[in-house]
Amino acid sequence: NSHNADVSEETPESAFLAFKTWLRSEQEAGRRYTTIIDGANVGMANQSSNNGMFSVEQVEKLRKLTHRLSLRVWNEQRETNPDLPPPTPPLIVLHTRRANSGPAQRHPKSAKIIKYWKEEGYLFETPCGSNDDWYWLYASVFAGNDALLVTNDEMRDHIFASLRAEGFMRWKERHIARFELDPLTGANRVVEPGNADAEDGGFEKLSFGAVKMNQTTVYPPLAFSLLSQQQGGSHLFPLVTSEDGIVESSLSG
Repeated sequence: NSHNADVSEETPESAFLAFKTWLRSEQEAGRRYTTIIDGANVGMANQSSNNGMFSVEQVEKLRKLTHRLSLRVWNEQRETNPDLPPPTPPLIVLHTRRANSGPAQRHPKSAKIIKYWKEEGYLFETPCGSNDDWYWLYASVFAGNDALLVTNDEMRDHIFASLRAEGFMRWKERHIARFELDPLTGANRVVEPGNADAEDGGFEKLSFGAVKMNQTTVYPPLAFSLLSQQQGGSHLFPLVTSEDGIVESSLSG
C-alpha cells in the first residue's frame, strides 16, 4: 500500500516528524530506501510543450530504469557477497494532490500506474501544506552513503538556506542522478506498470556509468569529483582523457 504522512497531523512540522519516524521504522523492518525519486520534477520534465501537464508515465519510466540499475549493481556485488539482500525498490516522493487528482484521476493509463505504485508500496504521498522537497531531500540524506536521488532540480533555494553550502554542494555531486527524457516519446509513449527486472526494454550501458532504457537516460554520480582539489601545495584538476578514465594534473601553487 502507498505510504503517507499522518493526515491527522495538524501542522507541516508534525507531519514531517511522522515521516521521519516512518523512515526509521521501515529501515528497522529491513526496507532501506537508497534510491529516491523526486516525482514532481520527473513528471514535469519536458512538459512546457504539453501545457504543463504532469506525466505519470515519465515517473514510471524512471522508476523502472533506476530499479533495473540497482538490481544490476546488486547482481555484480553478489559475486563476492552471495548473501547480500536485494535492494529495496525506489521510493517515489509525490505530493498527494498529484497522486490523487489531475492526470492521475482523469487519464485511465495514469490512474493504472498510480494504483500499481500504491499497491506495491512504491509511493510516498506528502500531505497538503507541506513542501515535498524536504521529504525527498531528507530521505536521501537518511539513506547514507548509498543514497541516489533522481532529480534535475538544482536545489538552489536549499543551497542558500544551508548553513554549510560547500558541504551541500559536495553531497549533491556524490548522490544526485540526473536524467534525460526523449522529448519525442516522453509523455505520449504508452507505458505499462510492471516489474523492472522482468523486461529488457533495450537496456543499454553508456559511458561514465550512464544507462538508457525506453528512450530514458539516467546519469549516476561520477566515480570522481569534477571539483578541483587542494593537496599540500598543489591543486588537482580532473581531466577527461577518454570515455573510460581521467588523469590528475598537479599545478604547484
